[in-house]
Order: sequence, then structure tokens, then C-alpha cells
Amino acid sequence: MSLTFDTLREANRRRQLEWPGNDEIDTAFRTIEIAGEGGELVAAVEEHLLASLNALAVAGHLGKVSEQMKKYLRAQRGIKGSKADLEAIGDEIGDTIIALDLLAAGLGIDLGQVAARKFNKTSAKYELHTRLPEGDEEEAPSHCEGCVKPINEGDPYFPYGDGVDACGDCAPLISDIIHNNEEMLGDEELSPEDREDHRDSLALMKKRLEEEGDVKVTFPHP
Repeated sequence: MSLTFDTLREANRRRQLEWPGNDEIDTAFRTIEIAGEGGELVAAVEEHLLASLNALAVAGHLGKVSEQMKKYLRAQRGIKGSKADLEAIGDEIGDTIIALDLLAAGLGIDLGQVAARKFNKTSAKYELHTRLPEGDEEEAPSHCEGCVKPINEGDPYFPYGDGVDACGDCAPLISDIIHNNEEMLGDEELSPEDREDHRDSLALMKKRLEEEGDVKVTFPHP
């Protein structure tokens, strides 16, 4: 499976929900992080002359990203000096991506493969659930909105609707569904069709509660 930027962005979003201290990360931290990765890249390829030249190009573009970010943050924080907008930052990020691809091509490296492999190594290192598919692996059909664990075919899960799913561990109890139905039935603006659906669900859940006790409600993922 070929890694796309959209897939990487979604995986990053899910993993950051797991990452301890994520609430403290801001754009200034990300800028410093990018500069650090650029320095590590130059050091890693210093034995390859042509690759080193391409790596220096990447480092140069990363330096420009940092410079534009400095100007952008200056504007955001009301500090006197030259300013930059998101378009200028985007242009430099685009240049950096292009330079990275040229560097990878010169070294015979598949960017999608190495990005997925490094992403998964970092997840494993910090005991995070989010993973990217590697090689011919298919991405998990769904992920838990609560703990972001992947939900694969046949796994127990609960579908909340609109693409929001919960894994077996995070699935609601029967009592939770009963409470939700009772709350929804108290909504005066509820349509007659939806009201009937909630009444049917409420009756079914109350019957299950009597027969099974207050267990989690799950279904095998299709």
C-alpha cells in the first residue's frame, strides 16, 4: 500500500491524541523539532557526497521554514519586525518536501516505506497504538475514537455512526445506551421516526439488561 499525505496526516492526528504532553506542543516546538531533524539528516548522509549536497539543500529549506515561522510567530505575538503568512511558510515546506524526495531518490529510498517504518518504530518505542500499514499491508478499516487502537475485520466494536467507532474496550455498557435513549426521548424537537427508533432501542436494551446484565454492547467489525 502506497502511503499518502492524507493517510500520514490522519495517523499523526490519532497518535498525537495518545502522546503524553501533547497539549503542551505548539508551533514553536514543531519548528525546533523540524530543525533538529534536519541536522540529524545531514549527519546521517555526510559520507555520501552527492547525497550530502542534497541533504544540505534540505537543511537549507528547513532553515527557511524556521525563518518564516519566526516571522509568523512574531506577527502572532505582536512583536515588532518583519512578518510572514501561511502561504510563505507553505511554499518553504513544499520546497523541503521536494528536496527530500530528490535526496531519497538519489539514495534509492522509498519515502512512503521509510516514513511508515519510522512512524511504527516510534509508536512501538513509546507504546502507542497507532500504526501505519507497511509494504502490502492494508490500513485497518477503522480506529477507536476513544483510545485510537485500530479496529480490524472481526474485532468487537460499537458503531456510533458518522464514521465514529469504539473498540471492544471502549464500547458502551447497556446502561449507557439506555441512558442515551432516555435523554434523546426527552428532546422535544426529535422527529417521529427518530423517536420511534429510540423507543425500540430502549425496549431492546432494557430486555438485554435483564437477560445479560450490564455488559458492553459490541458487534464484530465487518
